[in-house]
Amino acid sequence: MTSFDFLLLTIYILCVVSVFARIIDSFNDEFFIIVDKDELKKQLEGVKLDDRVDISFRFKGRYEFHTLKEFGVNVKNKSDEHPLYVDWNASSVTDLDGKARRVTRLIPGNSIDLFQQQALSPVAANNTLKENIVAEDMLKRKGDDGPMEIDKTLLDLSKPKKPGDALTRYFAFMSLQSNLKFSLNLMLRVVNDGTPSTGYGIPIRCDFFLQKLHWHAGLPWNPKEPG
Repeated sequence: MTSFDFLLLTIYILCVVSVFARIIDSFNDEFFIIVDKDELKKQLEGVKLDDRVDISFRFKGRYEFHTLKEFGVNVKNKSDEHPLYVDWNASSVTDLDGKARRVTRLIPGNSIDLFQQQALSPVAANNTLKENIVAEDMLKRKGDDGPMEIDKTLLDLSKPKKPGDALTRYFAFMSLQSNLKFSLNLMLRVVNDGTPSTGYGIPIRCDFFLQKLHWHAGLPWNPKEPG
């Protein structure tokens, strides 16, 4: 093999490696969400609401980095006689750095106005409230006086530009070494005998973990389920 042949072979190998790396990168952007049900149960027990309230969530089986724009919240009132309320104005969802942002619930058929107070959502006895929510900072007005629309994802999963804890967490997440975390701080107003008509506020923190999928999970022929 001449030196020229060796050079051509080297260039060929580098091109193959580069193409393969791009293929991996194009599929390396999927994750699923784990709800910390044990911690949620512990919190409800701690404020003596485990026999009164059930909280669950609606997520898809998996997401690409740019597709998580909202998620569903179910609040079941297990009381036979008293209502409870969800106080959206006092509820918040965090980003990956733990920064709290006000929750906005999506009302089908209605435009979103960030300048209005959100009404309490009542949950009648033996009923379940089902809502889809976003973070307030995800919304942007369409035109000068148009409705508010979802303009970005719930969580920014792009690579941080500056060195620091966020970049360290990003690399650990991308290499499947650890999960990322965000939380919903849900304010419930529980009504009992002797309480005000809209009850007393009780905050409940709901934790979620993003678990990265291996790049080959994104290949078209693989099942679109977590794991």
